[in-house]
Amino acid sequence: MPTADDSAANNAFERVYLAHEDEPRSANDEAAARALSRYRESLLAGEPVPVEVLMAEAPQAAAEIRAAVEAYHFIHDAASRPSPPRASTAPEYFPHIPGYQILRVLGEGGMGVVYAALQTSLQRPVAIKLLSPRLEREKDVIARFTREIQLLTRLTHPNIVDIIDAGVADGRHYYVMEYVDGLSLERVLRKHRVRLGTALVILRQIVTGLSAAHKQGIYHRDLKPGNILLDRNAVVRIADFGLAAEVPAHDTPDDANTRTHGRLGTAGYMSPEQIENPSRCDARSDLFAVGVIFYQMLTGRLPHGVYKPVAELVPRTTRAVDRLIARCLQPDPDERYQTCEALLRSIGRLERRIERTRRRRAQIERARSEGGYTIPDETEDADHDLVEVIRAWPTLPVSLQAAILAIVRSSTHEGSRE
Repeated sequence: MPTADDSAANNAFERVYLAHEDEPRSANDEAAARALSRYRESLLAGEPVPVEVLMAEAPQAAAEIRAAVEAYHFIHDAASRPSPPRASTAPEYFPHIPGYQILRVLGEGGMGVVYAALQTSLQRPVAIKLLSPRLEREKDVIARFTREIQLLTRLTHPNIVDIIDAGVADGRHYYVMEYVDGLSLERVLRKHRVRLGTALVILRQIVTGLSAAHKQGIYHRDLKPGNILLDRNAVVRIADFGLAAEVPAHDTPDDANTRTHGRLGTAGYMSPEQIENPSRCDARSDLFAVGVIFYQMLTGRLPHGVYKPVAELVPRTTRAVDRLIARCLQPDPDERYQTCEALLRSIGRLERRIERTRRRRAQIERARSEGGYTIPDETEDADHDLVEVIRAWPTLPVSLQAAILAIVRSSTHEGSRE
C-alpha cells in the first residue's frame, strides 16, 4: 500500500501523467485529477475508495478517471518485488563475490543470471550480471562478455545503465552495474498499454540514450522492452549491451562479433537487414527497433506484416504518430530516420503538435460552455480536434478565433523552418 513516504513516485506520476498547473485542462481532466487526489488520500488513510465509485460520481469523466488511477498504480508497480526464486537459485546456491552480498535473483537469460546485491563497502544496492557456468569454456562467449564490459565503460549517460566493477570470482566472469529501482518496460506491457504522453516521455529517453551510444560508435542490436528499465522517478535506462557492435574500421562481413549462439537479436524487434546479415547493422537498425517498441507501447501488440495504424486501434490518436512509426519501420534503411537526432526532432514536433491540440481542445470546451454549441463525439479524421474547430467556428468568440489563427500561423511557420 502507498505511504506518505512515496513522494518520489507521486512526483513522477504528476510529472508524467498530469498537465502542469499553468496549463489549461479539460473539464474531464480536472474531474480525473480531483478523483485521483481523493483516491490517493483514501489509500493513505487505509480505506481505499473503489474506482467504480469515483467513476459513478463523475460519469462524464469515467474513462479519464480509470486511466489516471491505472497510471498511478503503474508508477507504484515499480516498487513491487519479483516472485520468490526457484530452488535452483535459492540463497544457498548464490555465488560468492568478494565485496558484495548477493540478495536475490533479478532475472535469467541465455548468457547467465542477474542478481540484486549490496556493495558492502558503500552499503549501496547494485546489480551483478554473472556468466553462466556452462558458457565459461566457450571462448567466443567470454570474448563477447568482455566486449560488453568494455563498451559499457565508455557509456556514461543518464539513460544508460552505469557499470561499476568487473572481475572473475570462482572461475565465473561478472560485472557490477547500478541497481535500477523499478521495473522493465516488458513487465509494464504485460498488463498495460501506455498512454501517448507517457509513451513519448519513454521514447524520447530511449532515443537520447541511444544517441549517446551511437556517438561512441556503438550500436545496441537487441533493443526490446526487456532491456528498457523504468525507475520510480520516471527515468528510463537502456540495459544489456551484450549484442552491441562497434562501427568497424573496415568492412568485416565475417566479424566474429556477429557470430553468436542462435539468432542475433530478438524476433519481432530485428530489422530486415539484421535478420539477413547482422554485419549490416548500424544506427538505423536500432531505430527500427525503437519504432517497434513505440508501436507496442501504444497498441499492446507488435507491428507484424501489414499492421494496423495506431490511429485505428487507439481512439483520438493523431496520424502524425503513425507517420513517425512508419518511417522507423521502413524495410529499406535509407528510407528510415538516419540518426537519433533526426528522430528526436520528429518526436519534438509530435510533442508540440499534441500540446497544441490539447490547448485548442481546452479552448473549445471553454467556448462551448459559453456559447452553448456541441462538439461531435467522433469524427472520421484522427485529427478530430481540427474538425471540431472548423465545425464550431461560427459560434466561437472573435477573440478565440484570433487566438486559433495565431496558433495555426505559428505552427505553419515552425513547420517550414524544420
